[in-house]
Amino acid sequence: MAEFLVYAELNIPRDLDPAVLAEMQKREIEGGKAMAKAGSFIRMWRVPGRRATWNLFEAKDATALHEVLSSFALYPYFDMTVHPLAEHPRDPAMYANDKK
Repeated sequence: MAEFLVYAELNIPRDLDPAVLAEMQKREIEGGKAMAKAGSFIRMWRVPGRRATWNLFEAKDATALHEVLSSFALYPYFDMTVHPLAEHPRDPAMYANDKK
């Protein structure tokens, strides 16, 4: 499995019917919960002052990640940038429990 850091900025059209938006947001929340339970949606951080998030996903490859991202209900209104991640040999996490 590979990890991907995804920047997503939401751009909802001003003329989108509020009832349609409310239904999409409901599906978005339920879909995100299902992805988290499945292990593909790992973490999410908001960007203060923006309608944007940084998100950590895990997927087999970029094609599998695209399937996950495009399944979000609000996908048509997101501008996304995907950053594939690779392990670093001096990742601080490997020292976290080191008592020496």
